[in-house]
Amino acid sequence: MTKRLYTGSVTILALAMLAGCGQSGSSETRERELENYAAQYGVNADVTVDENGEVSSVTVNSPSGGVAGSNLELPSGFPADVVLHPSENIYSVTPVPGGGYSIAALSDASIADLSAWHRREMQQRGWSEQPGGGGPLAFMKNGRLASINFTPNGDSVAVQIMTMTIPG
Repeated sequence: MTKRLYTGSVTILALAMLAGCGQSGSSETRERELENYAAQYGVNADVTVDENGEVSSVTVNSPSGGVAGSNLELPSGFPADVVLHPSENIYSVTPVPGGGYSIAALSDASIADLSAWHRREMQQRGWSEQPGGGGPLAFMKNGRLASINFTPNGDSVAVQIMTMTIPG
């Protein structure tokens, strides 16, 4: 697992470096070249190159259905009553057994502002906050659970949102 993560990280770094080489050809050709390069290392990547030949996005798809990248969209099927703060930039989406999701994002808002905003938005959408003793925010609604965790990350805040159906 660690070796695959390391290989994927090195591949992404190599893709970024190759993108700066300014090779000729269409954007589509450049995208295919970079995707094929990643595939040589077992990484299933979708690369988007802009009209200047610069990589504008790289999305890495895992065999389990998860994706990693930058400015990702919420997956289809993500609960409409669980919303993200406008400042939250999704960089990872992973399916959770039982129809749930784990969303990882970064934000430049403060933990206090994010916590207050998520608490208010979840309650407005009918979620009941569960006592947690200072840990992640936890909410229940109609046999579902949503937890939201905030972690300082340098000048930003890492936000982890997990949704799932309660077993039983």
